[in-house]
Amino acid sequence: MFKRMHNAKWLHNERGVAMITVMLVGAVLTVTASAASFAVVQDLRAGRDDQKATGALAYAEAGADRLILAIRRGNLNWGQIRLAGCKGVVTGGTAAVIIAGDIGQGKYKAELRAYNGEAATPADRLAPAPDACLGRSAAPKGAQRFAITSEGSHPASTRVIRQVITIKPKGLPLGIFADGVDGNGNVSMNNLSLVSPNNIIGRDKIAFAGRDPYYTINDFYPGWDSSNAELIPAAAHAVGEIRLSDGSQNLRTEHKAPGLNPNCSANPSGQSVWDGSKWGAPFSSGCPGQPIAGGTIARPPTSLFTTNDLNRVTPKPALDDQDYQNLKESAKASGLYCYIRISGTATCLKDGASATYKSVWQTSDMPTANQYISYFEFEGGDPNATSNTVKWKAEVGPCSYDPAVNKSTVMIIRNGSLSMQSGAVVTGAVILPEGQFDSEGSFTTHGTIIAQNFWLRGSATFEMSKCWVENMPTIFLDITPSKWTEVDR
Repeated sequence: MFKRMHNAKWLHNERGVAMITVMLVGAVLTVTASAASFAVVQDLRAGRDDQKATGALAYAEAGADRLILAIRRGNLNWGQIRLAGCKGVVTGGTAAVIIAGDIGQGKYKAELRAYNGEAATPADRLAPAPDACLGRSAAPKGAQRFAITSEGSHPASTRVIRQVITIKPKGLPLGIFADGVDGNGNVSMNNLSLVSPNNIIGRDKIAFAGRDPYYTINDFYPGWDSSNAELIPAAAHAVGEIRLSDGSQNLRTEHKAPGLNPNCSANPSGQSVWDGSKWGAPFSSGCPGQPIAGGTIARPPTSLFTTNDLNRVTPKPALDDQDYQNLKESAKASGLYCYIRISGTATCLKDGASATYKSVWQTSDMPTANQYISYFEFEGGDPNATSNTVKWKAEVGPCSYDPAVNKSTVMIIRNGSLSMQSGAVVTGAVILPEGQFDSEGSFTTHGTIIAQNFWLRGSATFEMSKCWVENMPTIFLDITPSKWTEVDR
């Protein structure tokens, strides 16, 4: 009896202990669950933050890529980027080149500045630091480095990257380059070099003057000029022959007598002393004095011009498919683009809007931008036929160091030719990979012409200048990305 009463009492007391145990276990479970929930929430937040940061990084990278693409598409010129970020530090310094935009929910802002990776401290490597701005070449002949700093945001998270790029000449020839040259009429070529891998006919119809602002004497004759600074006189250079206009005389070079010495009496202004061809030979002496103004070297070492010389001066006279695609997209977006069908109506875009194809292009037909791409694409047919010829009477210019004044175009004609009309002016570059450059009347070009064939008729002036070289279209430049870092890490 006593034992049953004792057991009952013990069981009654145990019910209290059990309740407390349950409460404690519940509390522990609650704490555990809360901690787990908190951890899950934190992980979700961290995941979202990582996702936002990854998105922001992607937008920052997109900004850098778009700035590089803008350079490759010819939307900028060398004068705008050479001293970017150096405004107020050196003469000619400009503000940083900046592009910004939205992509979906994200944004990017990228800026280009001059860069000197050899500066002693990181703070001195990026413009406007003097170490980054001083001593940069005015002409884009050697490799020069720049840095693109790009900030991406998505939507509240931000990331900043820095991409170092090297810009150097692509290898495209400057001046006039054509597989075949046929001169006639009365043509002036001022401060430029005429180069052909074949023959130049009609040398006596071309009056050269001045010095090429891009090529030095050492570019054509390595080791001849110890200073490597003297600009070469304007002249004709053919791997084949240089002939008189009737094509009947296979002279070693126009205005030169047989033998080792030039015929000085037949060298007005001395320009043709610098002609080069397959029949060239070493000179033993030049003409008296200094026939080319502004220089100290009166004659070249030889009048010979070979395939090796051609490859050294103009190593790659062509753009690749990606280059043409970039230029085409730029023309469609903000320049002048036309697709000319074999049959049917041609379609054109000007400033991104539909436009009408013109039988003769006038100044009023040009895009509104000061600098743009003109791209004409013929569907088929003979590139040298009249039906595949663009007639140009528009005036594009002048060349200026002031971006608000400088006007230029890069004209590409695929599977077609160009006929320059009297009164026309083109400042920039003309590239005719499959066709010919032809002329009617009097006109002026200021810059570079690359064509399959180059026909000269009537009166025309072809010129190059220091202004053009120092503000040349960026399609002549090659861009190589190198060092990449996250600035905010």
